[in-house]
Amino acid sequence: MEKVTIRPGVGMLSLFPAMNYKAWFALGEMVDNSIQSYLTHKAELRKLHGNDFKLKIDIAFSQGSDPRIVVEDNAAGIYERDISRAFTPAAPPYDKTGISQFGIGMKSSATWYSNFYVISSQALGETVRRTVTFDIEKIIQEEIEELEIVSEPKDPSTHGTRIVMSQLHQGVPVGATLGKIRSYLTSIYREFLKAGDIVITVGDEVLR
Repeated sequence: MEKVTIRPGVGMLSLFPAMNYKAWFALGEMVDNSIQSYLTHKAELRKLHGNDFKLKIDIAFSQGSDPRIVVEDNAAGIYERDISRAFTPAAPPYDKTGISQFGIGMKSSATWYSNFYVISSQALGETVRRTVTFDIEKIIQEEIEELEIVSEPKDPSTHGTRIVMSQLHQGVPVGATLGKIRSYLTSIYREFLKAGDIVITVGDEVLR
């Protein structure tokens, strides 16, 4: 697979930044994706790493001249068979019994938050790491409907997904907003956190 089709998402992408959305909802959408990947492939992950394996989700913020938000996990990654669904807005997941039922979370929230983001994922058991870059302004202006997938070899035992957002519409969360993000994620995922096999870190603080 060398390209991914983002139809009918070109027109939709221009609408996401204007959505009545909140930072904690946007980041929660990404955490949903990570947890669903972990739950779906929990048996394989524990077979590889042992029963003590923990899903780790890290949300990091950087200020400066090029502020960024990075969301990274060690879940099972995005498999080749799921690439088209994962990167097409409004495409529902195959398994609708999980927590991420509508399938627009990662794309809508990343586009709401930033004008430029890079998603890199390596699926457990596959031998290729795939990276897709979303330059929203260019996509809209040039009406791009296919994005290049940059592939590179990797060890089948490595896995996880990394989202790097820059050119931020909303800015890096600080103060009360950062506190609300931590409070919201702690509340929504409290049962997972209590179970002890999922660790979520927001701005260098582990949620408890």
